[in-house]
Amino acid sequence: MVSSKCRSNGTKKLDSFMMNNDFSKTTLDHFVVMKKFCNGKFNILMFYGDDMVIVRQDSTLIYRVKLELS
Repeated sequence: MVSSKCRSNGTKKLDSFMMNNDFSKTTLDHFVVMKKFCNGKFNILMFYGDDMVIVRQDSTLIYRVKLELS
């Protein structure tokens, strides 16, 4: 079981990462955030419980997100 203090620290780290990388929450689902680039590409992060799904056309962002959040 994860303590609420650990969850709080993890949430702060995730919120900081999303703000520093220009992600925004969608209006339809607060557990989905996205970042759209001027070239039409986008990144999507989806959250379900303690899990996160990262959608991207290449693996560069996926690796970076994992590295920054670990």
